[in-house]
Amino acid sequence: MLAVTIAIGNSYKRMAERAAASFAKNAGLETRVLTPTEFSRDKRMGKLDLFDLVPEDKFIFFDADTLMVRQADLDFGFIDGFGACENMDTRAVTRECRNHKLDRALYFNSGMMWLDRKQHVELFAAAKALDIPMPRHGDQTHLNIAAQRSGIPITIFDDRYNRLLTGEDDVPEDTIIVHAVACRDPMAGRGWVMDLEF
Repeated sequence: MLAVTIAIGNSYKRMAERAAASFAKNAGLETRVLTPTEFSRDKRMGKLDLFDLVPEDKFIFFDADTLMVRQADLDFGFIDGFGACENMDTRAVTRECRNHKLDRALYFNSGMMWLDRKQHVELFAAAKALDIPMPRHGDQTHLNIAAQRSGIPITIFDDRYNRLLTGEDDVPEDTIIVHAVACRDPMAGRGWVMDLEF
C-alpha cells in the first residue's frame, strides 16, 4: 500500500522525508514525498491536486508535519465512503462550519486521509471548483464543503491516528500518529516534531 505526502520548501521537505520514514517503518508502507512546483490553484490548496500527482487508485495521504510513532495497520481506513480523522475543536472551525452550513460532527482534518480514486476523484474536483474566498484552513475547508454537499458517507476515525498536538503538549501513550500544529508561541512553528522518536 502507498502513502504519500506533499512537501513545499526545504524545511517541510525535511519534515516530510522523516514523516515518510516513520510510516514506512511503523506501518510497512511504500512512501512517496511529492514536491510539486506548480499548483492548479494555490500552494495552500495543494492537496486538491493529489489525484493528478498520484497515478495509483488507492493511497493514504499524510501531512508533512506528521510522525507515526507507534506500529499499526492503517488499511482499516479504506471504507465505503470517505475516511479521515477529527479536527481539534477551535473557534476557527466552529466559524467555518457556521459560515458554510457544515455539520461540525462530520468536519475532518485533511492531514490524514484514505483516498480511493473511484470514490473520491469527483469530490476533489468539486472541492477545486468551489469559488469561495481563501479560508484559513485552505484545502481542508474546500474538502469538507465538497464532502458534505456530495452526501458521501463520512467516517471520522479515532484521533489516535491523527493526534493534533503543539510542542508544548505531552504525547499521550496511546498516540499512533502525531500531527504537529503550531505552538502558542508563533515563532516556534511545527519543527518540534523533528525531535520526536519513532
